[in-house]
Amino acid sequence: MSSKAREQFINKLKNSIEDDNEDIIGEGYYEWKIDDWKGLRIFQVSPTFTIGDYKWRMALLPTGYTDGHDEFVSLYLGNYDVENDESLNIYSNYVFVIRNYTDYSCFKYEKTTNTVLFDINHSEHHFPKFIRKNNLSTIIKKTNKPIMEDNKVVIGVYVRIYYENN
Repeated sequence: MSSKAREQFINKLKNSIEDDNEDIIGEGYYEWKIDDWKGLRIFQVSPTFTIGDYKWRMALLPTGYTDGHDEFVSLYLGNYDVENDESLNIYSNYVFVIRNYTDYSCFKYEKTTNTVLFDINHSEHHFPKFIRKNNLSTIIKKTNKPIMEDNKVVIGVYVRIYYENN
């Protein structure tokens, strides 16, 4: 996998965010490699990562959220900082992606449609129906391969953070 392919992939995610020219204070991309999909627990949490001086984590429910979304993979984005500071408000847009472990051109993404607020009462946001579980192994015509190969995938998130006055 070339660094150029990775850069183009991240730019595609970045450019998918529509934000009306809001003042950006930080942004970045994080990837979480899943080496054994079948070995995942019902609720799996990523390592903590930093984007825009804030600590984030992703949560993955490989068998879906229990309220009727069990045929889907569910993804959550959570912020540690707001859990510990009642006065903190983080305004953000983000893009979740799940991609083939070795091919940046084989992926599926979902993005927020509006700016979301992370605060003490909303420390996480989610896509309960991110992708149908059976679509992970479906061949994508463009790449002639599935998102999941050899029981491996990569889950990523591109996060953009804005000044509070937006």
